[in-house]
This record gives sequence, C-alpha cells and structure tokens, in this order.
Amino acid sequence: MLQDSFYLQTESNEFFLRCRNDVVSELATSPLRASKRSIYDRIVESSIKLDNIDVLEIGCFVADLLAFFADNHDCSVQGIEPSSLAVQFALDKYNLSILNNTLVGHYAAQPITSLKPSFDLIIAEDVLSWLPRENILLSLSIIDQLLKPGGHLFIRDFCPSMSFAYRNHHVTNHEVFNYKTYLGHKQFFLLTGLYYIHQEHVRKESSLQNINTSRPDSCVWSDCILAKHHEPLHPVLEFLS
Repeated sequence: MLQDSFYLQTESNEFFLRCRNDVVSELATSPLRASKRSIYDRIVESSIKLDNIDVLEIGCFVADLLAFFADNHDCSVQGIEPSSLAVQFALDKYNLSILNNTLVGHYAAQPITSLKPSFDLIIAEDVLSWLPRENILLSLSIIDQLLKPGGHLFIRDFCPSMSFAYRNHHVTNHEVFNYKTYLGHKQFFLLTGLYYIHQEHVRKESSLQNINTSRPDSCVWSDCILAKHHEPLHPVLEFLS
C-alpha cells in the first residue's frame, strides 16, 4: 500500500485525533495556529500580491490558514486534506468545503496535460517529505501544472545536506517513511529552469521533531517561496565559431 493510501485510510485521522485538543485550544484564542501564522507572516514579508488571488493549500488540515486568506484578503481558496475528521472540522468551523483526498488521489483520473493553471499561490507545509517516492514526480508535476506562470509556491520542508529517510515513529504496523531530500524538494522545481527563489529562510528547529536522530541536519528546515517564470531562465549561449 502506498503511503498516500495509508494516510487517506488511517494515519491522517490518527494524526488529527492526536492533535485535536491542541488545535481547539489554539484556535480558541487566535484565528491562526502558530505554525500557520508563521507561514502567513513569511508570505506577507515576501511582498507578493495577496488580495483577490486563487490559493490552494495541499494538506491544509483544519483549513485555518485558508479561512484567514479568504476573510482577510478576499481570496478564492481550495484545500486538499486526507483526514476526513479535519475536513469536517473545517466545514463546521469555517464553512469551507475541503477536498478529502491526497493530491495524486484527487487528480489521478485526469491526464496531467489536461490540468489547467488555476492558482496564484500554492502552499505545501511539511507535506512533500511524506509523499511516497513512487509518485513524488507525479505529485510535483501536478503542482507545477496547477500553478499559474507568475504565481508563487510556498514550501515548508526539510533541508538536509544529503538525502535520507526515517520511519514514522507513530506507525508500528506499516512502513511509512519521511523522505528528507538534499536541500529540500524545492530543488526539483529549480532544476526545471522555470522557477527561482523569491525568498527563503533556513533554520534549525528541533522543537518540531520530538525524537532523537543520528543526523543533526534532520532538524534543518526551509521556508521557501518559489516564483514561477513565464519562460525558461536558462541563459542561451552562442556556439563557438
């Protein structure tokens, strides 16, 4: 079973149940949880246009960030979230209808070439490292197809000095891995030549990982905003005569 399917069927709801009390407590005193506030602040600091844009968040959980964009910037918002419990929470609290699926699961029936650029801003917080390697390239292709030229992609991701993986320590009866990619998944987009780093903040944040690991760079994180250019950025060189 792919990790996508396991998250959709089991782990995403287990994660919601582990976090529910903390989520309710945070949202009782603030419109945004601390993790989402930090994302919002990073995006605001980047000075990209936020009013009246189309926003997609992949793995949006309870959708507090999407609701904040809709309420404060009149954005048209959409979210994809594998936890049916989180989707119901978003509906009850914000009246937002979130797609209850994984990214690949939702778009699997559509040819990749049929997807239309629909979003000015796509947000993926701590999502890409949990995607199975069997469909990571398809997932990244879907994101690229959905992002408008001139749009921005926010990725919160691990940023280690080499690629490695750890098992999800919450899961005991299934092999679920966290794939930490060399310098982060932003590299896939940069290598296309269509993306450039609009803003990036790299930091070591051990509080987001409550187990010890064999590598100190397993706690290095990147908040990166990529801009999608309208045409390849490769310099065109002349042949030698």
